[in-house]
Amino acid sequence: MAAAIREVREEAGSSLQVTPLGVFHAHSVRYDDLIPPLVSVCVLFEAGNTSVVAGSDMAGSVIRWLNVEQMIAQQSRVVVPSAGDSDGPYWLFERALKSYDQWTAQGVEPIEKLQPTYSRVSNKYVK
Repeated sequence: MAAAIREVREEAGSSLQVTPLGVFHAHSVRYDDLIPPLVSVCVLFEAGNTSVVAGSDMAGSVIRWLNVEQMIAQQSRVVVPSAGDSDGPYWLFERALKSYDQWTAQGVEPIEKLQPTYSRVSNKYVK
């Protein structure tokens, strides 16, 4: 989760407060023959505020909040894995919303409360 939170900071700035709820999708990504296939993990976050500014990865970009309906109406360009032609490019956002609704309806604790921190665990890799 630390990597996902770091990525949020790089994209949306350090003032945005987020809580990771969990992984809602994962898929394989193949860029080219020089790089081995990667696994992309999509993490659902709950925002504690709306303070978004372009972070280091998005410097010079225009940042704004949109819901899925606004994204569709404005034909916002998004990069998501294909789920077939009939689903369109916004299916991943719709999945995130369904996951959020399911998790909050069930009272699921954020993942950071469910999984222990392993930084102090001694094992064969960490002495």
